[in-house]
Amino acid sequence: MSKLTAAEYISKYSISLADAEHIKIASGAKAKRDGALDGIVACKESIISELTASKAAHDARIAAIDDIDGLAEIRAAVAAENAYKAAYDRAWSAGQQDYPDEPSVKSADLKAMYPRAAAYIKASAWAASSNHAKAVAGSEAVEAIIAGEDYEQALASMDNSWGEYCSAHAWA
Repeated sequence: MSKLTAAEYISKYSISLADAEHIKIASGAKAKRDGALDGIVACKESIISELTASKAAHDARIAAIDDIDGLAEIRAAVAAENAYKAAYDRAWSAGQQDYPDEPSVKSADLKAMYPRAAAYIKASAWAASSNHAKAVAGSEAVEAIIAGEDYEQALASMDNSWGEYCSAHAWA
């Protein structure tokens, strides 16, 4: 078997960090069958470096998302609204006279206060779309917002990209 790069070993054999000095090979039997264990051991340091860099990039991304002002508050308000709706529906279905109190904080008010966080939530929803073109447009907007670019421009680009796709694929 030809020698692979660290990235190729990581991908092919599902290698991850066990700790700062050790790796875990999830597909160890496959690596053994392929005769790749010697190659993995030979480039263990490169694999650890690559996995460590990947983890650092992932952690930086999570930190950038967590730094979006108002995002946690909006998510909490949405969760409270969803819990209220579920409790209300249960009470109504059971024929109860006592209905739960509405949440005091509305997610719509928070979205108006924190437009960048609202833009991130909207772009994230698009990124989760089952339509590939819409998901790509949403993913690009999410990345722009995380990178600190203008959220209004990111949403406009997202909408334009989707509009162009729809125009190109509309029945004439």
